[in-house]
Amino acid sequence: MEWEFIKEPVDDGWYPVLVCYDLREGIFPNAAYWDGKKWDSQVVAHGDKCELRDQALALAYENDPDA
Repeated sequence: MEWEFIKEPVDDGWYPVLVCYDLREGIFPNAAYWDGKKWDSQVVAHGDKCELRDQALALAYENDPDA
């Protein structure tokens, strides 16, 4: 999976994401919901759409750039 840092997703749904709440803390893998207009958290990159939140979260951790 490649992380997408620029383009927003086309389809609503759950995505593996990298979030950044504070620059000093760094980025963290997580899952977030894209509603077609905005994310439900501070997303800086996303992966491929998943059917379930748990799938998106597992994929995010599998592709953690800091791991």
